[in-house]
Amino acid sequence: MSSKLFIPNDLLDSMVCLNCNAHLSVFPIYTKIDGSGALCGRCKIMEDNKFIRDEAYEGLAQFLIFPCRYVKDGCKENLTPPKLEEHERCCKFRKFDCPTKIDLKCQWKGARANLVEHFEQKHAAFLLKEPSFKLNFVNSQEECFLFQQDEELFVIKKEVDARKGIFSCSVEHLKAVEESDVYNHSLKIESGNKNFFYKCPDKSTCDNERLNSTQLTQDILRERLHDPDAIDVNIQIFKTKLVEVESSSAPEEGEVAGAVIPKPIDLKKNPNINWDMLSEMECPVCFDYMLSPIYQCTNGHSICEPCKSRLTECPVCKNKFQETKNFVLEKMTQHMIYPCKFYKSGCQFSVKATEIRNHENGCEFGPYTCPLKDAQNCDWKASHAEVVDHIDNNHDESILKTDKIDLVFNNTQALEKIILIKYLRKVFKLFFKYQNEKFYWCVQLVGPANDAKLYKFEIDVIDLTLAKKRCYFTGLVVPLSNQTDCFTTRGKYTVASLEQLEDFINNNTFSFRVRVIKE
Repeated sequence: MSSKLFIPNDLLDSMVCLNCNAHLSVFPIYTKIDGSGALCGRCKIMEDNKFIRDEAYEGLAQFLIFPCRYVKDGCKENLTPPKLEEHERCCKFRKFDCPTKIDLKCQWKGARANLVEHFEQKHAAFLLKEPSFKLNFVNSQEECFLFQQDEELFVIKKEVDARKGIFSCSVEHLKAVEESDVYNHSLKIESGNKNFFYKCPDKSTCDNERLNSTQLTQDILRERLHDPDAIDVNIQIFKTKLVEVESSSAPEEGEVAGAVIPKPIDLKKNPNINWDMLSEMECPVCFDYMLSPIYQCTNGHSICEPCKSRLTECPVCKNKFQETKNFVLEKMTQHMIYPCKFYKSGCQFSVKATEIRNHENGCEFGPYTCPLKDAQNCDWKASHAEVVDHIDNNHDESILKTDKIDLVFNNTQALEKIILIKYLRKVFKLFFKYQNEKFYWCVQLVGPANDAKLYKFEIDVIDLTLAKKRCYFTGLVVPLSNQTDCFTTRGKYTVASLEQLEDFINNNTFSFRVRVIKE
């Protein structure tokens, strides 16, 4: 007997939601206490005391085949509930109601591809350039915003119940294809005038609204933010790698049945990596895999370069180190595939030895130091995901608030400036230098090295003499490195001479605009 069963049409017609009239094929299912009907997982329950979770129905229905809710629009898919929910999110026949229908009563209905254009024409104030908004409890309100990130669309729903003093926020990912990346989101709620913030736990943008929504009371925000005068809500949306928990397995203590949990990738199964060979490449001091240059003591024990620079004698036999390299071992490494040394933290990257260091230097799974470590002697170190919060809370004065920079200038004196730029929830480090009658600009990404090639920067020198001249430069964003490396390799920085720009300087002031752009 098949474990998946089609439902007779007469029975299927009776298995419909009281609210949306779609089939009861998206979980959770809530049945009305009086037995008069049920709500599907697509719909919000307005009266909790009148419904109960129908887990028995869900247990049976998980094996049944349901048609897509867009069957009348032309979709021919028939799937079980776990697969059907994901399909319906990005079904090519799906027509979207305008997200602002709740509060603005907009009657527009159309395809996902036309949503941005509709907002630009009808609801420009609700099309967010950055996923943030102001919050107050003066009046009750219910608003929906549209936000585009990495070519993906997200609907952000904000609700305020002023009478009860409750704030709710949810984020829905309007996926275009079923195989698209999975996103999580969290809320960073701050009081700018006092520089306090409260970060809410991560939530998946794929969950239904009941699981997705973050709800906070006015009293909690007053306590956490020290009775703020103004509140800003910043939504952090980021990719994550998740796997579904099998519905047949029992949840562990503290887990929620049917939830999604992160699972590290097992690179031990990667057929391109010879783990037996790599085990022979472990440094006896740091236990990382050795990369060229590799040194050896007089007894032939090998060690990696970083450890050799800190030691005077071999950790194995206590013989002295000289400058002897293990050339045979170095040649072998050139033909081996190395995993990122942060693979146990979740990184899936693997590549030849000649390229692995470039990746590891900016791997998002590795520890990151403060972007202003050298400039301000900041010893902070944590994961890449925490960089933005760190600079917001500790180096706000170094963050570019507008795109314009004004500098006191003397053409006989050297000048250096380091400024942090936030763009698309990423941090960029601008190095500016004037020396020997030349101006230099370099912009580095504080993040994975491979991501730097996705961005460029623009420098627009401002004519302070009001002569309406213009001098404009572009440059490539490069991976993060230290300040001394900024201006040593051509192609990694932009340069201009004093002769080119001296007509733009006035009253010992030099000004320019800088913008980071995603290519």
